Parts: sequence; structure tokens; C-alpha cells
Amino acid sequence: MKNNKEELWITNVNRFQDITIGDLAITVSRGRSINLLAKKKNGLSLYNITRKQIDKSFESGSLFKKSIHIKRRNVAPEVFITHVEVAPVLDVSSTRNVRKPPEIEKIEFPDLDADEVSDEEFASENADMDAADRAPVLAVDPIFKRQADDE
Repeated sequence: MKNNKEELWITNVNRFQDITIGDLAITVSRGRSINLLAKKKNGLSLYNITRKQIDKSFESGSLFKKSIHIKRRNVAPEVFITHVEVAPVLDVSSTRNVRKPPEIEKIEFPDLDADEVSDEEFASENADMDAADRAPVLAVDPIFKRQADDE
């Protein structure tokens, strides 16, 4: 970063929100620093403000009111380029409690074993129950009376 002849840095020390300086029409992002007197390559001011406006804002304007979050600096902030080692993130599955799966108990019902009986015997035993299940409880409808007579 090139050093300008004049530098006036402001830093937003708020970690959670951006701060808007209304009378200068500038927004400083959270944790960022900006040079209010910075110039473009062609020599014009980067921000369309004058030194008089900045001084007035520090005396009684937005910079004065927001002095809790905006700090004035005359020297550029240092930029640390060193790489910071971060502890590796643990896998989510390794941090969870490991439970053994529930044991499923297999219950045997000897009444339901149909392997010992042939299919024809099973059908003949249950044919009467099937007819009884389909028959109406009260045979008042003529259709049901005919069915009962046919049997």
C-alpha cells in the first residue's frame, strides 16, 4: 500500500455490524479500517469529502456520536500476513455418542406355523370362517336372503 502525504484512518471496532457515517456518506464494514484522505491514482480524493467536513464530523457529527464504534487513527493499521494454524475440525460422527443398535427379539408363535399343514387342509379348515365373515349379521335385504338360500 502506498503511503499518501496525508493519512487519517478510522477503524470500526464493532465485531457485529457495519457503521454508517451519515454526514460523510461512508459505511465502514465491521472490523475494517479506511483512510478518509486516500487519493486515487489520478490524485483526486477517493471519497468525495473535504478535510473540513471530516473535522466537523469529529467535533459534532456522526463520527463524534459513533465514537464508541469508530476509532480515529493517524497511522495505518498493521496487516499480519502470517498464516495462523487452526486446529482440525473433528468429524461429526466421531463426536457423537456411539450406541449399540437395539436387539430385536424374535418371538415364535407356534399357533401360526402353517408349515406342518398342507395348503388343501389349511384352505378346508378356513373356508367356513371365510363364508361366515362375508355373511351379513342380519339378513334383511332380499339379495342376502337369496345368497343364504343358495348355500
